[in-house]
Amino acid sequence: MNKEISTLPQTELWEILVPTLMGDNPVRVRHHRNWDAYVRGLAGGLTLLTPAKGQWVCHETATTIEERVIPVRVSCTRKQLDLIIDFTLRHYRQEAVMAYRLSQEVVLRTSAQCRYKYIPAKTTTQASLKLTPKK
Repeated sequence: MNKEISTLPQTELWEILVPTLMGDNPVRVRHHRNWDAYVRGLAGGLTLLTPAKGQWVCHETATTIEERVIPVRVSCTRKQLDLIIDFTLRHYRQEAVMAYRLSQEVVLRTSAQCRYKYIPAKTTTQASLKLTPKK
């Protein structure tokens, strides 16, 4: 990466809902960790969010299904997302998996790419810290 702000090409921010049950049985942490390792290896990272309560209607039986799901955010290409969805379907033995785009643009900047130097306030009563351009 160069020293300027870099936008990852074709990378978007996605969220995928990971199940907490396989059939009627809770998914073991080890099983989730294997999924995490696959996604991390493919996309370079992931962010696990707090589990949420999901509800949807099964169109075949017209019944409402309730299940806790784990929202997981991943910065990846659409092609990588398709691989993650397919892996998720098989890994958790699911009938369907939902994913959706949160952002079309992902900006990743390292501290080495920061364009400003940090100058602490001279006194503790000053309200903010100043950022000045690097020279």
